[in-house]
Parts: sequence; structure tokens; C-alpha cells
Amino acid sequence: MTSASDKVNNADTFEIWDADGLACLQVFDNKETFIGALASSSSQTVVIKLRGDGYTLTGHIDL
Repeated sequence: MTSASDKVNNADTFEIWDADGLACLQVFDNKETFIGALASSSSQTVVIKLRGDGYTLTGHIDL
């Protein structure tokens, strides 16, 4: 069984969406760049989606 942390570490794309999850704002293929973009985001709440081989992890983050 694959753990959530393994899925995060093995994700192929990292996406930042608006707070409603309706519009994708940015897509990254590098976890470090994705985290940097989150840290510098001017939005208060975003949805993140991490996509890998056959899975998507989704969550809301309050910045």
C-alpha cells in the first residue's frame, strides 16, 4: 500500500487552483518550485492538486 507521503513525493504535476477549485492558476512539474509559489502567493486560500500515476491528491490551504 502506498502512503500519502509517497504519493506526494512521486507526483508528476503540482497545481494551484483558485479557492473554489474552478480555475487552475498554475501548474508545476517540480515540487520545490510549487512550494516556492505557494509561499509567495497573494491569495488567502487556494486549492492544491498533486497528480501522479492514476491518482490525484486534493486539498485546501489557508495561507
